[in-house]
Amino acid sequence: MATKSNLVSISGSAAADYSSSGQYTFMDINSSGNFVQQSAAGAACVGVLQNNPGSGHEATVAIAGESKVVAGATLSPGNRVQSNASGQAIAAASGDMAQGIVKQGASSGNLATIVLQPNSGQVN
Repeated sequence: MATKSNLVSISGSAAADYSSSGQYTFMDINSSGNFVQQSAAGAACVGVLQNNPGSGHEATVAIAGESKVVAGATLSPGNRVQSNASGQAIAAASGDMAQGIVKQGASSGNLATIVLQPNSGQVN
């Protein structure tokens, strides 16, 4: 079972409706200063959305700690992860920006546990 603990979080306005999807996906901040789901695979992220806000409502985004995240592919403990184009965690490829390390793996569509380390460096 995926877990979360010792989270450091920030909050702000959600740029879209994440009430039915978006919880436990990678987030970024748009040019208006609102949280938006990451839509560029391998790009830098701010953290992982912890709640399910509607558009314009308060979003809570974990920026450090142990977080649940939606797996976009099978993840194994020790994998460094990045975001796919849907904000889900996938194994980071060489040259991509790692967002954390898998502590508890999961198959695609299920929740994994990662040690969140946003933008911790490019994978070699």
